[in-house]
Amino acid sequence: MKTLILVCVALAGCASALTAADSKADAPLEKAFFKDVPRPGVSDGNGLRIWHGNKATAGQFPYYVAMYMDMNYFCGGSLIHPKWVLTAAHCVDGISIWTMFMGALSMQLPKEEGREVHISRGGLLHPSYDKSVISHDVGLVPLLHPVSLPDPSGRIGLIKLTPADQNYMGVTATVAGFGINSDDANVISQDLMYTTLTAVSTDVCYDRYGSADDSQICLNTAKGDSSSCSGDSGGPLVIYDANNVPTQIGATSFGASAGCTLGLPVGFSNLTNFIDWISQSTGLYYPFDAQPVE
Repeated sequence: MKTLILVCVALAGCASALTAADSKADAPLEKAFFKDVPRPGVSDGNGLRIWHGNKATAGQFPYYVAMYMDMNYFCGGSLIHPKWVLTAAHCVDGISIWTMFMGALSMQLPKEEGREVHISRGGLLHPSYDKSVISHDVGLVPLLHPVSLPDPSGRIGLIKLTPADQNYMGVTATVAGFGINSDDANVISQDLMYTTLTAVSTDVCYDRYGSADDSQICLNTAKGDSSSCSGDSGGPLVIYDANNVPTQIGATSFGASAGCTLGLPVGFSNLTNFIDWISQSTGLYYPFDAQPVE
């Protein structure tokens, strides 16, 4: 699948990079899908980045799913049920085969303790998905064979999704992924990385990109000390409660094609608006991680 670069609402090629110092009066910045991070050995310049992130440890993100699509491009996802992986719509659109790695801390090692590989040949897009403005960017991938849980190694597990009708503006959230870790890199990170960022009003994304809506969560990186693109497309955005239990509130969607080190905001799919659709599509009731495997 070809890399998609967006200028406002029209598909276009990548124009001259704009920096965070540009004023709001300037033309909107280009959005870029953070799907097309190539597998090692494939060159591409518009990958997802985790810049200044931290290296994940075994069992820290047991729900994280690393996905190769058609063995050409890379996305992240989350295991919400033994039969279902949640990801971004643009990680499903036009794809035929998903090769999914669970329990992985490295995508470079030929073997890894606790890692499992699963295959899927079908995916679901949200019916209102609009790739021209990267709206309603959420998708689902069913597994051919369910994941066996609980996992003895503790490296594979489910993530609880947010309830519907929640407002997460102002929260500090964590993202994880194998995305490239600098604007100069052209292959995915060797290690699973993570960072924390703050959710802000979607007006921040609108002011920069010329489009934003309630289907998105906008994350701020104005300090420039960590990439707002942290995590691969479709990868989980989570918050933690007082007992350090995670809840997924978003899925990585888009950022600026200009790069991830400029302090520009990024967008995540706002999962609080998609709980009903996930239930209708999977045939499961919320909370999905508590539903039995049939």
